[in-house]
Amino acid sequence: MSTLANLTEVLFRLDFDPDTAVYHYRGQTLSRLQCRTYILSQASQLARLLKPGDRVVLALNDSPSLACLFLACIAVGAIPAVINPKSREQALADIAADCQASLVVREADAPSLSGPLAPLTLRAAAGRPLLDDFSLDALVGPADLDWSAFHRQDPAAACFLQYTSGSTGAPKGVMHSLRNTLGFCRAFATELLALQAGDRLYSIPKMFFGYGMGNSLFFPWFSGASALLDDTWPSPERVLENLVAFRPRVLFGVPAIYASLRPQARELLSSVRLAFSAGSPLPRGEFEFWAAHGLEICDGIGATEVGHVFLANRPGQARADSTGLPLPGYECRLVDREGHTIEEAGRQGVLLVRGPGLSPGYWRASEEQQARFAGGWYRTGDLFERDESGAYRHCGREDDLFKVNGRWVVPTQVEQAICRHLPEVSEAVLVPTCRLHDGLRPTLFVTLATPLDDNQILLAQRIDQHLAEQIPSHMLPSQLHVLPALPRNDNGKLARAELRHLADTLYHDNLPEERAC
Repeated sequence: MSTLANLTEVLFRLDFDPDTAVYHYRGQTLSRLQCRTYILSQASQLARLLKPGDRVVLALNDSPSLACLFLACIAVGAIPAVINPKSREQALADIAADCQASLVVREADAPSLSGPLAPLTLRAAAGRPLLDDFSLDALVGPADLDWSAFHRQDPAAACFLQYTSGSTGAPKGVMHSLRNTLGFCRAFATELLALQAGDRLYSIPKMFFGYGMGNSLFFPWFSGASALLDDTWPSPERVLENLVAFRPRVLFGVPAIYASLRPQARELLSSVRLAFSAGSPLPRGEFEFWAAHGLEICDGIGATEVGHVFLANRPGQARADSTGLPLPGYECRLVDREGHTIEEAGRQGVLLVRGPGLSPGYWRASEEQQARFAGGWYRTGDLFERDESGAYRHCGREDDLFKVNGRWVVPTQVEQAICRHLPEVSEAVLVPTCRLHDGLRPTLFVTLATPLDDNQILLAQRIDQHLAEQIPSHMLPSQLHVLPALPRNDNGKLARAELRHLADTLYHDNLPEERAC
């Protein structure tokens, strides 16, 4: 695709019945024609307020109004970025400053950003109407119902931003173009899942998460499906209500969500025919629980920098403890610490990926950040090994590794050894603790699948006995802590940094007269 084009316009021209549903919201259904008409009317107003290239931060809950405003921004050439509406004020201000936003759109009860360079703020209407005008009528006048002046540009140029979750540092703005967006839609929605007109999609992850944005915002337009949008936070109770009322055929979740839905297995299984998990590796126990109930969960991995999922299990062929194969059009390779390609099976390395969903790069990135995109490849930072069949298995992240007495500790080796063979443990996480007299030592946090029948000391003994048979001594945990739940960020990813801080705190709280490292 070399001619100038506009992503919203391209999505509108896909050949689907305009009277079919695209979004479901609060018991109501919106057709493609209704949404298209609304998007064009909003675009006519935004064109009086914004210039092509202006950045717009959308800090809104999931709704048709958010999806339509996003596409209206792209229609006029503005560059929208959807962020978590529950973001702290400082985090929102930092993102608005980073992308030099001209406009911020927030929920009705949210304050305006302050400061001499603060952008204009619009708010959603109270009461959550089906389609919100965000007070544009009052600001710029009535809409032009005949508007069609799409801003067309190079298909490789940025047309929206996604901000990373910040799990590995400050959030970074990732640019996405028409070309790479259609690329990840085609690879995942069409080639992997074979979504089609009439499919009903329910993504529990929200649109501020790249995984959720693809599922809820883009795939309904791209594949002819329809999606349930929910402006409330996904508690297990709320998810159950949605499953019963909406009866989705395709469900997108993260491992923690699937674990919380175990008591509702019957309701989930009554309609869901295809279940997908991403965000963090799906534990073997979770895969096996649902498989025993007749539901195959396909695990995969994506990255904001690649738009969506690029490595996944195929429906009908999913395996436990496997992230599957590269999606059609993608290539993956493993490299060692020196950057040399690893050819042999069973050896760990850092995963590099290239393919149709690859981002053009970071917004206003430093040279060090931009170096993650090199030679057409993106360095994910994830550690994998490949088996003889070519399937990949996740082994953690390169920044999770630490040394004890000069020897590398690979946390996932310990974590998987525990979760595979000790059924009473639901999740396990190994992190370093800075000890006063002997440097870094491993600390283990676990959550339990069932309440302990005995005390924690006996559990620690069982873990030690099991690990001693298969794990090098320098990787063995020096401390064990049982938690009711593990901390996670808003995207459902494990917050290892919080656990590292907790491990240090718990250790040094027991040393009141000693100085911390």
